[in-house]
Amino acid sequence: AERAGPDRAGYYALRAGNWLILSLNSEVDASQDSEQARWIDSVLADNPGKCIGAFFHKPAYSAVERSNSDNARLLFSKVADAGAIFVLNGHNHFFERTVPLDAFGRPSAEGTTIFVAGAGGKFTSGAVAENDRTAELITNAPGMLKLDFSYDAMNWTYIAGEDAAVASSGVLNCA
Repeated sequence: AERAGPDRAGYYALRAGNWLILSLNSEVDASQDSEQARWIDSVLADNPGKCIGAFFHKPAYSAVERSNSDNARLLFSKVADAGAIFVLNGHNHFFERTVPLDAFGRPSAEGTTIFVAGAGGKFTSGAVAENDRTAELITNAPGMLKLDFSYDAMNWTYIAGEDAAVASSGVLNCA
């Protein structure tokens, strides 16, 4: 029950080695005075100097912009301001990796990378246009994203298609 967060609100923190991973809820209020925002502030204050990652359902920024993404953008802004290395999202049925973004979704060398990995069951078969945030976009195939963590890095591998080929891989460093 604790894994679902306070009052099963859908947010919690996982601490593993040098990593702090935040499971956040983009489907509930994330405004500055919300319970979730105050909880995030408290967790981040109690865990300075950690490698930070987060995940929540809707992407704050993606090649396909969805309506009702205000909470996702507020969550992204909060963790990006804290120095998160990555944010993992679903919702859009394709794989996308953004360039590093600042808290406002603008490209920034020191920013946070968003991974959208929503092609596990259903996938987008039509064309999707990249934008200035997109580093990589893979559509037209089912796929899964594998994350491997070490003390000061996170390695990703995106496996796509019926032949389970490695379609993307790389590393994000922290610390």
